[in-house]
Amino acid sequence: SSTSSFLTIKSINEILNPACIRFTSRPGSEHTNAVLSSPRYSPYRNHLYQPTSRVDFSAYWILQNSFTNPTAPSKSDIILLYFHGGGYFTSQAAHYLLFLLRLAESIVEHDKSISILALDYGLVPEHPFPSQLAEAAAAYNYLLHEARVPPEKIVIAGDSAGGHLALSLLVHLQKPLTSVATAADDCPKP
Repeated sequence: SSTSSFLTIKSINEILNPACIRFTSRPGSEHTNAVLSSPRYSPYRNHLYQPTSRVDFSAYWILQNSFTNPTAPSKSDIILLYFHGGGYFTSQAAHYLLFLLRLAESIVEHDKSISILALDYGLVPEHPFPSQLAEAAAAYNYLLHEARVPPEKIVIAGDSAGGHLALSLLVHLQKPLTSVATAADDCPKP
């Protein structure tokens, strides 16, 4: 009886292990392909979900200003910097593709243009916090300095762990953490 209890606890621990959970959900590439192959989005497939990588972060442009005619994100009315949820140990930007596309559609329906950059931050245990904060600050810096987006157009949002990361970034921009390598001094304060 105690052996079966131990095996049950061991099985639960294996299931709850962050590395195991990460691989039990559908891979991002499968999810992305399913969304972009749908009749709703297949005509725009080549314009959506474009990877952007720099030394200090990886992200995806979900949409760049338009479904049919992408242009520079700086020309958008709104630039959303989005951080996915998942407790910092599971999920990825790809799993939020459909949600973010539907959000973009609702904004476009209100005669506004939007570009969405979804950060694909490193997951624990390989990337302990605050490495995600450094990536978020680097993505914000990228929007300002490389993409030339005026700071007043940037909306920072996320859900669950991504919501924590959004708030952490805002605090970091006001009072930079010394342990975060990306310099927040170059960034305008929100």
